[in-house]
Amino acid sequence: IITYKCGDDRYATLEVVDNKTSINFLNNTFNISFKISSNINDSSCNINYSKNYELSKFKNDVTNYFNNYIENNIRNIIKKYDSDIFGFLDFIYKYNYDEYLKYKDNFNLNNIKFKINANIDIVSNGNIIGGLNEKDK
Repeated sequence: IITYKCGDDRYATLEVVDNKTSINFLNNTFNISFKISSNINDSSCNINYSKNYELSKFKNDVTNYFNNYIENNIRNIIKKYDSDIFGFLDFIYKYNYDEYLKYKDNFNLNNIKFKINANIDIVSNGNIIGGLNEKDK
């Protein structure tokens, strides 16, 4: 479930129905990519989901939120626990041994960069028909 805040006391909930994740490490940077298919389960956002340009903007906003959310959580967990609880050094060992040799004795996650790239596709609007626009006052 991805919950996105689209305004004051307004949220949209996307259900992830499929996810493909890939990760690689190159030039001191972890590149983490997500390809997510989702359904909109619930929304109080002021968006007409039947209009392509509004849906496209919504998808971009949710994608940017998701990218920042994942990166911030990785950083916060690293800072809080001061440990490689995700196993990043093990990943480098398994998939890029030459890079591992550079880092094995002096590995510091605070010096590692993370690039998160999500592609969120909305497969279905779920139970939402048309839009949820409020009447203009």
